[in-house]
Amino acid sequence: MVAKVSNPLTVIAIFAGVAEGFAAVALIQLPTEIQRTFVWFVMAFPILLVGAFFLTLITNSKVLYAPSDFTSDESYLAAHGFIEAGEKLKRELVEAKTKSPEQVRAYLDKVIASIDQTIQSALLSEREGEILQLLSNGPKTAAEIAEVIGTSRMTAAVHLSRMQEKGAVMPLRQGTTKVWTPVLRD
Repeated sequence: MVAKVSNPLTVIAIFAGVAEGFAAVALIQLPTEIQRTFVWFVMAFPILLVGAFFLTLITNSKVLYAPSDFTSDESYLAAHGFIEAGEKLKRELVEAKTKSPEQVRAYLDKVIASIDQTIQSALLSEREGEILQLLSNGPKTAAEIAEVIGTSRMTAAVHLSRMQEKGAVMPLRQGTTKVWTPVLRD
């Protein structure tokens, strides 16, 4: 029977072990003057790898687990905030009953746009969802997006290009400046 490796820590441990094994073999074949520097790298690499893992674990642990790792669909939805969002929507709909028909229509338009944005975000990568959320506050240039999400302009441009292909955003011209805005669905 073949054991299934799905735990991210196990995958990282296997990767680190293989990398260290190859590094040990390579170390023997390196010239003596380079070996000292390489030894420092071989010692620092696993520490950096574990540090990156724990940073991810602390800042966004839900990305490390597949839906099948959760005990139920409800626990998966709760971990990703969908149940909380649904409860909030239910409360807002109950509150909307007391408003005038025009206010209810305006509110329902807002809810539909919010649901559409949530669906689009779910279909996009987490970073692209973050960009879509940022653009919901108004059009932004690629440079502004890159600055807010903490990435390079090139990476932001790649995400925007992918999002444009998926029909989630579109570029607009404001004078000579190219800005991006979410695509509004009917």
